[in-house]
Amino acid sequence: MPPKTTVGKLEAHTRGKPHVRALQGEDGVLILDDSIAEKPYTDENEWVCWHYDHTQGHAVKGINLITALYQRHPVAWPVGFALVSTTER
Repeated sequence: MPPKTTVGKLEAHTRGKPHVRALQGEDGVLILDDSIAEKPYTDENEWVCWHYDHTQGHAVKGINLITALYQRHPVAWPVGFALVSTTER
């Protein structure tokens, strides 16, 4: 089995930028999505906490994930994601 390699943020950016620039165009769009993976039975921690869910109209316990996708037909390219923690209880 080949050894695992780790790529830093700068190297990942340097490798990915030419591919993103090749896809870039006037008809491209950046799609942002705010999702909650509900975890009602998991103990609260930094990531599993209470987040307001606008689709249900109240707070739910789970993991809040924001994803970013650049799409220019017919290609879609993931460009980022972030986990959201809540400091309020």
